Amino acid sequence: MLDIKRIRYVVAVAQERSFSGAAARLRIAQPALSSQIKDLERDLDVQLFTRHSRGAEITEAGEIVLRHGQQILEDLETMRHEIRDAVERPSGHVRLGIPYSVSVVLTVPLLQYLERHYPDITLDVAQAFSGFVEEWLISDKVDCAILLSDPRKSNLAVDPLIREDLCLIVDPDSDLAERKSISFKKACELPLILPTRFHGLRILLEGVAQSQNTALNVKTEIDAGYELIKLVEQQFGATILARCAVNDQLQRGSVRAVRIASPRLTRTVYLGAGKIGQKNRAIGVVRDAITHVTGKLVASKAWQAKLSS
Repeated sequence: MLDIKRIRYVVAVAQERSFSGAAARLRIAQPALSSQIKDLERDLDVQLFTRHSRGAEITEAGEIVLRHGQQILEDLETMRHEIRDAVERPSGHVRLGIPYSVSVVLTVPLLQYLERHYPDITLDVAQAFSGFVEEWLISDKVDCAILLSDPRKSNLAVDPLIREDLCLIVDPDSDLAERKSISFKKACELPLILPTRFHGLRILLEGVAQSQNTALNVKTEIDAGYELIKLVEQQFGATILARCAVNDQLQRGSVRAVRIASPRLTRTVYLGAGKIGQKNRAIGVVRDAITHVTGKLVASKAWQAKLSS
């Protein structure tokens, strides 16, 4: 049988042109080496070497085994190096899908963390509303994703990341801008700018509205995070979002966040990966990095949320 050990033996004898020289190089007894080569010749039904008093000359059949054998050994060594590098210094191309409302707080510190600690990993970030991101993950268009609902697909690995409050977001001149809280039913009466029914936030709000025997007063549906917030700043209407989605606008004072009570609205943010993402080293590193950076953001209050246990 032709195996890696016997390939090494053939290569050594061919390069040394001597059984004794090859045995010394391989650190095995010469009779054992000769026996292995003879067994291989018998298995292949060819003569690999011509033996004489000056050593050994490789035959035409032996040249074929030598040529392919050297390539096999080179490929094996390359594989070992790649495996070692993957473990010791992960590298690769990873695609992350992330909703707008989370991207604004997580993407920049995540990329900075990966650049510092894992410079050989390239992260491509695709941003969209949650419904699109979930579709990307299910169809393997991204390797891992931040989700705003648990899709409960058997081929996905989904873990809760954080839990955060949802707030009514209004312009600073609104009559509600200085209020500390508002009931959900009162918030529903306002002209609201919301994503379409396909997306996680809208699904959550519709479910709560139904449980409260009320309805959302949707003025405009828009599946574009930046434009949605811009419309609130321009006094076109109000919206309901997590605070992290409007951190910059809150600091500038271009919007206000009012806590929703009765009932308190919260959402869970999940970290998901597909089949490949559950096994690939680089994707695993990115998932760990997301968990680590999220923990840091929550601890520093940059992300006002609670880590999921």
